[in-house]
Amino acid sequence: MGDSGNDGDFSMKTEKIYEYCQPGNNIGTHKCGVLLERNNWKFPKDYPIPF
Repeated sequence: MGDSGNDGDFSMKTEKIYEYCQPGNNIGTHKCGVLLERNNWKFPKDYPIPF
């Protein structure tokens, strides 16, 4: 597989990604897309960013 541009997020535990993907967290919110990718591109019920 090629470079997916996720900066190694596949090796990061999902719990840690949830920790980064919280409203108001300007450092890690770019990792929120990895949650969608891991959930087959569907928003999980516990997705941390409301929309």
